[in-house]
Amino acid sequence: MVEDKFEAIEKTKDLNKVFEALKVLDDTKNAKSKVRRRAGKGKMRGRKKKEKKSLLIVTGNNAAVFKAARNLPGVEVCVARNLNTELLAPGAVPGRLTLWSESAIKALEEKQVVKEDE
Repeated sequence: MVEDKFEAIEKTKDLNKVFEALKVLDDTKNAKSKVRRRAGKGKMRGRKKKEKKSLLIVTGNNAAVFKAARNLPGVEVCVARNLNTELLAPGAVPGRLTLWSESAIKALEEKQVVKEDE
């Protein structure tokens, strides 16, 4: 879990510094080295590359970190209300490295309270 100030990061190099401090930069570098050209006719249909999934960042609402993370291969950013199983376990393999912001956890708790009231 990281502070909400994390959501305000706008530059990819600043995001890499945070990843280095959290010791998850190696995972993103590993995903970058695993980008490869797709076999078959998918290349002609606009799907030239296959990428390894790396880090999932869950935020409380739309944040500036979306722009910072979109240039990193394998890193995905998701709002807590749009979270689903495919994002948490891509390819049905559980255990994806996930960074949660404080507001994302609060949003999930509020969603849980609403469901219990119904």
